Amino acid sequence: MKTQDVARKNTTNKTEITSVASADLNITSTAHHLSTEQIVDELDTSSALGLSEAESKARLAYFGHNRLEVKKEKTVGEVILRQFKSLVAYMLLGAAFISFMLNDVAEGIAILIVLIINAGIGFFMEWQAISSLKALKELDISQAKVIRDGNVVYVPSEEITIGDLLYIEAGDIVPADARIISLNQLQAEESALTGESLPVIKDTDPLPMHTILAEKRNMLFKGTSVIHGNAKAIVAAIANDTELGKISQLVQQAKPVSTPLEKQLELLSKNLIWITLAVAAGIYIIGVIKGNGYFIMLETAIAMAVAAIPEGLPIVATITLARGMLRMSKQNVIVKQLASVETLGKTNIIYMR
Repeated sequence: MKTQDVARKNTTNKTEITSVASADLNITSTAHHLSTEQIVDELDTSSALGLSEAESKARLAYFGHNRLEVKKEKTVGEVILRQFKSLVAYMLLGAAFISFMLNDVAEGIAILIVLIINAGIGFFMEWQAISSLKALKELDISQAKVIRDGNVVYVPSEEITIGDLLYIEAGDIVPADARIISLNQLQAEESALTGESLPVIKDTDPLPMHTILAEKRNMLFKGTSVIHGNAKAIVAAIANDTELGKISQLVQQAKPVSTPLEKQLELLSKNLIWITLAVAAGIYIIGVIKGNGYFIMLETAIAMAVAAIPEGLPIVATITLARGMLRMSKQNVIVKQLASVETLGKTNIIYMR
């Protein structure tokens, strides 16, 4: 079923627009296999005039805006709480609480200061990364050139819709996945999407149905850039239906996994807890056997257990990771979470296929 069943140039009836499900269009995965004439016919557009303003508004209302859906951004409070979600932090909080219970105020305050400094450094670095990502997302809302009613007009990239006729030239960022219908020495840089380091020379010939993404030479993809030539292309996919959108959704669906450093710190913390408890219990038992008071030995055992906890461990780890994060930021690399620096540091080989 074609988009012509969705909206015609003078259509204002919403019943007609909603009569077709977007899945029936089935163009996203087959555009590269269709000829230029077929793609024009399937999307009910024109290779010379493009869509009319009325048609584009009708389709925009039906298909939605050309923007990637992202998870709700973390609040300041969530980022702060994240800094305390580790076994080491729990252990130090416990040590501080016990210190106050034993009237060792100085020790308790010292431990809390260490925790606050550690959380402050982690929060500052991660919030800076989040702010940088916000700025990059704002850059995604750019102006795109489309042909409507036969005229080249500039529209916000998020207002591009299915069937729009794009005019792309060197220096442009492709705003949506589109099937090329005419070109002039067109080359695109697609390394961010496919890993291919060399520019891709484009053409308009139909390709086999099962052609892999990196070899779809008759397609332009959202987020890639044109480095040479110019072309006209018909939008076949927008927003999360684009190849970039699919990757974005996969990333957001990925379950969080502890980094090697977090696993090691958690293992170390567990071992320290058991060793400290064993030593404290041993001291308590020996002291009681030798005739010392129960309460005095309990205070002594707890005090030694608190003293055995390495308060400086988390802050040393945080400062080390923060230094790595700063060094990477100088190379224009944004790391969203502090602990991820250590994971990247362990990477020896990046395999691309």
